[in-house]
Amino acid sequence: MIHEMEISIKDACGIMAHVKQKAESICTMTGAIEENVYKDIYWQALRESGAYTLERIPYRFLSAVHNAIDSYRLPKVIETQIVKRMEEDELERNDDK
Repeated sequence: MIHEMEISIKDACGIMAHVKQKAESICTMTGAIEENVYKDIYWQALRESGAYTLERIPYRFLSAVHNAIDSYRLPKVIETQIVKRMEEDELERNDDK
């Protein structure tokens, strides 16, 4: 069996920075919802490469992983969590007035 070249540490750090950038562009919340956004983007990147860990991503999938992060869309369940949280925050602000 031929062992494929895996991405470098520098490439792995680049993926994580890209995940962070994408997550922050989608969700400005903290806590569990933010964690769910990060996790979902990360797992989507891994699914795109067929790897189970960041360090095992074959180099030939590096571009596809970044493309998957760029084109990532929130699943409805997380989108619903964000909307609900925003509505709750709005109610709290109105109650404080």
